[in-house]
Amino acid sequence: MEKKGAILIKILAVLAVIFFFIGQQGYTMIRSFNHLWDIGHIFSFGIFTYIFYLYKGQHKSFIELTILTTLFTMIAGGGVEIIQAVFLDRFFDIYDFFRNFLGSFITLFFLTQQRYSISKTLLKTGQTIIAALIILSLMPLTNALIDEWRARKLFPLLSDFERAVELQRWEVNGEMELSSEICFKGIHSLELGLKTTRHSGIILKHFPRDWSGYQYFEFQVYNPDTSQLKIKCTIHDKNDLKDKYHSNCFKKSIFISKGWNHIKINLDEISSIPERQHTDMTFISDVQIYVSRLDKPRTIYLDEVRLSN
Repeated sequence: MEKKGAILIKILAVLAVIFFFIGQQGYTMIRSFNHLWDIGHIFSFGIFTYIFYLYKGQHKSFIELTILTTLFTMIAGGGVEIIQAVFLDRFFDIYDFFRNFLGSFITLFFLTQQRYSISKTLLKTGQTIIAALIILSLMPLTNALIDEWRARKLFPLLSDFERAVELQRWEVNGEMELSSEICFKGIHSLELGLKTTRHSGIILKHFPRDWSGYQYFEFQVYNPDTSQLKIKCTIHDKNDLKDKYHSNCFKKSIFISKGWNHIKINLDEISSIPERQHTDMTFISDVQIYVSRLDKPRTIYLDEVRLSN
């Protein structure tokens, strides 16, 4: 039985190593899956440290094992990050380092025999801290799962900005926060601070992607200034992901006046672009709302982003 258990642990370790280098991030990934993938660092380094303990650490003291575990986690974790950065074009993530150490110390404080050699107070304190960190590490996944459930329930409403967790559906180049001062509906809107860079705005990245059966994409936008503002809206399907520069994607320029503006885009326009052979409305990859090269910073407010017929 022990032999079978050791074989299983080794198989899990091999799988963990493989998944470190084949995971994908981006528009096409479900947000909760991305967070689950991050938690995989905890699981993986828990497994790695346990194997290290079985073969190299069973006869060490708790202090020696702690030092060796720390060194092992730093070297192995750093190696993984370097390989990912060099060969997979991923950015170094300090939080991955934190999750690596959390996984290693779970094994150290919960699975090794040496844990009984330290005082009960120190052991319980360490276990309590680790348990609290595990709960904190699971919060992003929990929030994403709840928000994804809510997004599916309220679809074809894409975002009404009534909860702060909704901001995680969007990526911003500028500044964004919930506002209760100017709202089209409900008690919040999105206050979007636009910069003078080449492009400044937001991207809707996480949402139900099947838009087939709907004819319009709508949103409400408030311009607090007396001068008009030209905003642009682009809608990409999964075919655009293959085009680095989105040269044939749908783009629409819109001038917004002072006050609330109701923007309603006919989705048939996406397929009317001559260069596009087909638009896959069953998989919309992202929606971008932005401005280009403003002469000064501006602020707008968004609300009630939805689909309709």
